[in-house]
Amino acid sequence: MFLNPLMLAGLGGAVLPLVLHLLARSRFRTVDWAAMMFLQAADPRERQSTRLRQFLLLLLRMVLVSLLAVALARPLVSDSFAAVASGGHLSTVVIVDASLSTSVVENGKPRSEFIRQSAIQVVTSMQKGDEVALIIAGLPGHSTQWTTDLTHVADDIASLRPAGRANMAEALVRASDLLNRSESQNRRIVIVTDRQAVSWREVDVAFRSAWRSRSRPGAALPITVAPVGNTSADNLAMASVSVLNPPVVRDQPIEIEARIRNYGNVRRAGVVVSVGIGGREITRATVDCPPDSNVPLRLSARLNEPGPAVLNAAIQMPTPIGIASDDAMDLSLDVADATKVLLISGDERAPKSSAESFFANAALQPAAAAGKPGFDPFKVTTIRTATVTPADLQSAQVAVLANVDSLSPAMATALEQFIYDGGGLLVAPGSLTRVDDYNDRLYRDGAGFLPARLTLPADAGQVIGIGQVDLAHPTIQFLRGRSELPAASIGKWFRLSPRSDARIIASLSTGDVFAVESTVGRGRVMMFATPLDADWSTLPLTSFYLPFLQSSSRWLAGGGADRNLSPGTPIVYSWTGSETRTASLLTPDGRTIALDPQRQGERAEVRYGQTHSPGVYRLRVSNSGKRDTIVPYVVGNPSDESDLTPLTKNAWSELQRDMQLQVIEPTGQSIADLLAAKRAGHEIWGLLILAVIACALLETWLSGRWSSEV
Repeated sequence: MFLNPLMLAGLGGAVLPLVLHLLARSRFRTVDWAAMMFLQAADPRERQSTRLRQFLLLLLRMVLVSLLAVALARPLVSDSFAAVASGGHLSTVVIVDASLSTSVVENGKPRSEFIRQSAIQVVTSMQKGDEVALIIAGLPGHSTQWTTDLTHVADDIASLRPAGRANMAEALVRASDLLNRSESQNRRIVIVTDRQAVSWREVDVAFRSAWRSRSRPGAALPITVAPVGNTSADNLAMASVSVLNPPVVRDQPIEIEARIRNYGNVRRAGVVVSVGIGGREITRATVDCPPDSNVPLRLSARLNEPGPAVLNAAIQMPTPIGIASDDAMDLSLDVADATKVLLISGDERAPKSSAESFFANAALQPAAAAGKPGFDPFKVTTIRTATVTPADLQSAQVAVLANVDSLSPAMATALEQFIYDGGGLLVAPGSLTRVDDYNDRLYRDGAGFLPARLTLPADAGQVIGIGQVDLAHPTIQFLRGRSELPAASIGKWFRLSPRSDARIIASLSTGDVFAVESTVGRGRVMMFATPLDADWSTLPLTSFYLPFLQSSSRWLAGGGADRNLSPGTPIVYSWTGSETRTASLLTPDGRTIALDPQRQGERAEVRYGQTHSPGVYRLRVSNSGKRDTIVPYVVGNPSDESDLTPLTKNAWSELQRDMQLQVIEPTGQSIADLLAAKRAGHEIWGLLILAVIACALLETWLSGRWSSEV
């Protein structure tokens, strides 16, 4: 490309030395005279050498004139992509990093602001007729089609806000697909991003190898990266928040565990963690965070407002360290009046103390069993096996099979559906239990909902006890810090053969399984080797019985649909019934989206899949004549984004080597000027002028030397 192409007409001047040479030859005429016979004839080799010297001088003079003409035309060369001919156009895919890490504040502004400014400069550096496509790394699936409306693309970039996690491998694949559909011969990818290593994690050796095969044959796809921000990796984040003893019952103590992650190399002492609900603080504590550590912090609280709620745990710092948005984390939960337990008993004989449900009722409803005022965390409904129906399960959260002999096919099917929909089941077989019916109808060779196969009761002929417990299981959390196991005497028990996916909670001193659990659908099932009464053991008479049965029931009731979602996981809400309901969703950015229920028979469902932005989504379900139901869903921050570790120099070098990637480091020039220079190329007229001077000096020196030899 030439900035002054008219001067190329001077190339015609290169023939002037040739014309002058020919004219000089035509002025001489050979005249023979007599005395010439006495002169010595010229050596043919010397004559040939003279002609060669004259030819070289002629060639030097022609090259000198040609170089001068080309230099005056101001030629340009490009080293980044195929030089764009005069009037040609570029096809550019601009990848903009909108990940959570870009919210880090530097020099009083977030990185995202600098990224937006740089990306807009990339677009404004383009010329009329160029086409551009925009891909947002951090919003999976977001991309635009080719357009020449550069102003519209710049407006889209200006409206971007930090969202999820950037996956540069996925963004590059989409960019390659777009460019391969373009007819332009001048193509490029420009990436504006911070220096976070996590964004490039998937651009590994295998990806880089596959990338080379995606390019057109003989035409490597040029990639220009404009990194923004410094290399600081210092960040303090709320890594997780959870309730250790679900479900949450109003006015009952709950244990909350918050984990704080210190990514920096500086110790953070006296970090204040506040826990609140509905904008009201309910508890707080302080913790010290050593460098590069993940510190757990336990807090106790009570919630007194029943219904769906959002619990918030936040790090309280005068100035945020690193990313401000990951200093807090929300947790969607339900606060219940009391957990509803349906106890199906196979033996309700008199007296009352001999009934199968006696000890279970006393453990789950201690105030009611003692006839004293007080709030019980469980509301137990006891029903005999002979009178139970599938309809009885509708209002229960947990069902208990206490020494039930057998279930009808209809009841077994209803119980299985109850578990799949999120209900909990506790199975405590006893002397009335029909082992074959349980195995055939409920276990079904591992395809049913029982976590273990039953074998006829074992009688050791001696008294044994509980030998080992899984202290990591939520149902055994109350034993942490205690060295002794329950001093229970067990004389008879069922042998349980767990499924491969089941988890053993406790074992007997003989090694046999005492308690086992598994997940079925959205629900949970737990199975004991002994009944709930004192017929086979003294377990109900120990201090272990009440907390273990309560924690087991709480854990079983904690199944169901989880409203705490990862980015991109769809929100799904369903109900059963023929009534017509409408639904709308309030997103974290304040938009209200109407959702159309999809119905299959008696079951209806609404679904929303665009959950890439972290925050609280509130689903409102309206039913005419009834109060609206508002259900909060929490989409958490992508945990990877809290790690601000930058790409190393070696990693950048590997990317440059394997993908022909060029990095534009910040200089005094703007990105727009740097890209414009890469597009237009570099002027080399100065080098050509030096070549002209060199040719002139060489021609003068050779002419003088060869003339002196004549």
